[in-house]
Amino acid sequence: MVRLGGQSAVGKACDAVKRRAKKLLKKFGIVQDEHKTRRYLGGMRPDKYYDSVIWRDLGETLQILGFTYDSGFDVFSAFIDIDDDNSGEVGVSEFHKWLGFPATKFSERVFGILDMDGSGQLDFREFMIGVWNWNTYDATGITKLAFNTMDVDQKGAIDLHEADAMLRMVYASRKADPLLLKQIDINGDGEVSMEELQQTVEEDNSVLAPAFQLQRMLRQRILGVRYWEQETLRRQTYFAGYDSGTTTSWDAIRDILAIKHRERLEEEERQRRLKEMEEEQRRQEKLQKELKFKEEMARRRRPNLASRRRGASFPRMTAVGGFFFDFE
Repeated sequence: MVRLGGQSAVGKACDAVKRRAKKLLKKFGIVQDEHKTRRYLGGMRPDKYYDSVIWRDLGETLQILGFTYDSGFDVFSAFIDIDDDNSGEVGVSEFHKWLGFPATKFSERVFGILDMDGSGQLDFREFMIGVWNWNTYDATGITKLAFNTMDVDQKGAIDLHEADAMLRMVYASRKADPLLLKQIDINGDGEVSMEELQQTVEEDNSVLAPAFQLQRMLRQRILGVRYWEQETLRRQTYFAGYDSGTTTSWDAIRDILAIKHRERLEEEERQRRLKEMEEEQRRQEKLQKELKFKEEMARRRRPNLASRRRGASFPRMTAVGGFFFDFE
């Protein structure tokens, strides 16, 4: 079985070593860090722009998607590397040039799933969500994307002409390999169902090799293959109810973001109420201590008062010339 969707242990180790080496070279000034000399929107350095604008406005969304402050900056760094004209947006040609992948109908389709508003340009919000979306697709997700490009009426099956067009789009070829067509039509009924295509890809994902190659290249350029393999597992938890159905990935992402935003607000409200309860408890404890202190002081005063009262029961006598007189 051929597996092109992942990366060998040696490849992962090489990626990690390259990233660490690059950071060290920049740290010691051996290689110039262009982000320290470059000026981005508003004339700000990229790190300052990220901190004061991106993290302020999109930090919550980044964290919902699993990015930390640092990993989010890595994604932003990739974005501004593509946006070399400082327009705040990246186009399809800039994207392919940066990725080093030839533009095909399928890669443009992938760019399209990043382009949330269909403008043909990506701002950073679209870019970060889209990169996360595409890079966390498992084999089923990539298969579903390729299949749905032809199953426009969502019947769950495409005829061989549509299957031929799907393979030509993925491979950027004028004619599909007839052996591949035969391979994906498992029962030979002249149609290819989603289940048939998924079963074929599970057994041999070289059937959609260019699609997996495109994902692997984008993973390597941003945060590394290993990072995205771990995030793919995390996605399967959050998106289990969406990716298995007919809901589009964008709808799923919007739902997840809305759910997580609501959960955050609910958690903040819970923490606020908990803080109020703790403060009220401390206030009550303070009152109890003050009350006990007053009771203890009152208890201590009672014996002294009794003693004074006993002393007051005898008349005050004054001696005058050897005789005692009561002047009270």
